[in-house]
Amino acid sequence: MARCVAPLRSELAAIASLLGASAAGRPPRPAPVDAPLAFAALRPGRALSYYWSDDLGWAAGVCAAAPASDRVPVDFDGGGDTKHLPLLVDDRARWKLPPL
Repeated sequence: MARCVAPLRSELAAIASLLGASAAGRPPRPAPVDAPLAFAALRPGRALSYYWSDDLGWAAGVCAAAPASDRVPVDFDGGGDTKHLPLLVDDRARWKLPPL
């Protein structure tokens, strides 16, 4: 019986790890938005929300400067803590624009 249970246990562990990794690695989907159109709407002073992690959740930020490339400078605390985030490429599903 141990001979049959061992492969089943390892297969179930692999499935559980895949399910946990796929759910934990992805942020909750923001409201449906066309990322290129929303990206074009980013101007200095425009508010946005960025999903950091399951522990930290969504963080409110402000576009600090007009995007010159796919990386956008975002100020999160109003005190100059600016992060350059790849909003159009890698982090496409990790940000959203709140309504005006």
